[in-house]
Amino acid sequence: MAALRANWRATADSAAASYRRPWLPRPVVVSPHCWHSRPGCNTGPPARLPVVPTPPLAAAATAALLAVCCVALTPLLLSWLPAPQEAPQVRFDKLATRRFRLLTLGITASLGWLCLTLIDPSLWPVWLPLISLGTVLGLIDAQTTFLPFRLSYLTLTLVSLGALASAWLRSDPWSLVWAAAGSATAAGLFWLLWRFSGEKFGFGDVRLAAVLGVVGGATSPQVLYWMFLLGTLIGAIWAIVVRLQGRHQFAYGPALLLGAPAALLLNAALS
Repeated sequence: MAALRANWRATADSAAASYRRPWLPRPVVVSPHCWHSRPGCNTGPPARLPVVPTPPLAAAATAALLAVCCVALTPLLLSWLPAPQEAPQVRFDKLATRRFRLLTLGITASLGWLCLTLIDPSLWPVWLPLISLGTVLGLIDAQTTFLPFRLSYLTLTLVSLGALASAWLRSDPWSLVWAAAGSATAAGLFWLLWRFSGEKFGFGDVRLAAVLGVVGGATSPQVLYWMFLLGTLIGAIWAIVVRLQGRHQFAYGPALLLGAPAALLLNAALS
């Protein structure tokens, strides 16, 4: 096991030294637990670790395969979701239309390609469930303003298992601490919003915040911070647009989910 992880890091070092990507800043993974610049030093900026770069074609192929699998499973997933207790008339299985499947295919493939090119492959186990199931969650929320609890908990379970796998691949157990802390903090803050919003804020967003907290925390503190800041900003802009159109209800989940790829882009640009 130790030899496998050592070989992974050696490959990362050699690949990062020779890799050039002219169309995007080279991604950098920040070790969540390392707050010193060199061994034995307890001061200085966070240490930056080289990453294994993902060739665009490999990322595109993986994202395309993920999108096809997601579309194939979408009707089964939608039929598995019960109607919300507060709105029993909502039928999630009725969403399995051609348009819904095409949107799932396009969004999963495009955002999957973008995200996978900006992260180390050791983080793929965390991000793949978010890219696929997160897309389905966002589309459901956009059409019904509900985030199904079964699908939310399934996504939370898969990203948590992915965080465990990623921590093992990177020999970085402290990333699990960041993932747990990020999830608990985000869910706690959103729970307060739900508790005191007077039913203007859905509890589904609390569960979604827990999912994003795991993914952001397992990636890096910077990504965790930017993910929620940008997601909240996108949501605020969308709320203004909705109000100008004379509507009052809108889905906040898609805005939070869009904060994830936006955080990776900004983090790569600033690195």
